[in-house]
Amino acid sequence: MTTAAPTLTTAPALRALQLLTAVLLVLHAALVVALCLLDLPSGPLGVVAAGAAVICAVLAAALFLMDLAPRLSMAPGVLAAAGAGAALTASAAGQAGGGQLWPWVTPLALIAAADLAVTRGRKVPVALLGACTAGAVTAVATENWWTGLTAAVVFVLCLAAMLAQLWVQEVAEHSDRARRGAVSAERDRFAAELHDIQGHTLQVIVLKSELAARLAAADPARAAAEMRQVETLAREALRDTREVVQGYRPVSLTAEIANAVRILAAAGVQCPTPDPVRVRPDHERLLALLVREATTNVLRHSAATRAEIVLTGAGLTIVNDAPLAGSDSGGGLAALAGRFAAAGGELTWRRGDDDFTVSATLAIDGVAQPGRRGPVRPP
Repeated sequence: MTTAAPTLTTAPALRALQLLTAVLLVLHAALVVALCLLDLPSGPLGVVAAGAAVICAVLAAALFLMDLAPRLSMAPGVLAAAGAGAALTASAAGQAGGGQLWPWVTPLALIAAADLAVTRGRKVPVALLGACTAGAVTAVATENWWTGLTAAVVFVLCLAAMLAQLWVQEVAEHSDRARRGAVSAERDRFAAELHDIQGHTLQVIVLKSELAARLAAADPARAAAEMRQVETLAREALRDTREVVQGYRPVSLTAEIANAVRILAAAGVQCPTPDPVRVRPDHERLLALLVREATTNVLRHSAATRAEIVLTGAGLTIVNDAPLAGSDSGGGLAALAGRFAAAGGELTWRRGDDDFTVSATLAIDGVAQPGRRGPVRPP
């Protein structure tokens, strides 16, 4: 039975901010209706303007609520278009009937802010289009182009006031997504680190324990020596596990190669230590993970007695003197291939009759170089 990892939920403070934003914007819609009704002209134009203003405010409020609860979304594009038509009608009818400039520009700003809340579109083009529309409608309705220019400025000010609250919400949402991404990345890092430590060391402990059991009767002294090595490996694994839990265990290519040489030697696989080469810092962790994967597969899937790690400016090569056994799916290798591709490199592998070859291309020392060839888990 497996237990799913806990889902990272939205922070309560962000949910509260989203709710506050929606409430304030709905109140903006109510305020727009109140301003328009207080300046309502008489006659048929006044009736048309009042009805259009109410429709615009209702549709804008619905769009704001959709932004808070996307599962309630129903054709936001249609609602935004209908709201824009109602806002244009209210603005034109209200000013043509003798209304003041300020109240009758606000419906246009309201529906523009509502559309941006749902679509998260580009604000500058929407603001420019809305300002031009507000100015043109006002100029035609009042037959005064100067008033139209003033209406464009008023529209921008109203829209900016409403978008300020939306901007605060967007910043908070971005920070929350970054927080959840960091938590997920840390979980992945911890899982990979713990898997590598336990995978390397426990495999050697199993091999040495089996050897000691076989030697217990025939060669007690050597069996005791093997068990002392088991104790040493277990203590080192415990130390490394504590460092992983505390987050202090760095991942460096030099350290991983040294660890691979030590682990392989403890398992009876001869492996000399290569000379160090300067590696690009942004790719060092990925190359170190390749060394870990190769070492793990030598221990688990090969009967090798000798391995060689060659590290030069031309790349990284790991070779062992026996092919891999079994047909593991190679999930770790597939994941590394994806990470290589994301870093601008490539990782491929081929199983031969007497070997298993992995070829990696990645910038080692500022230049794209062929990476390693060696034993890993077959696909």
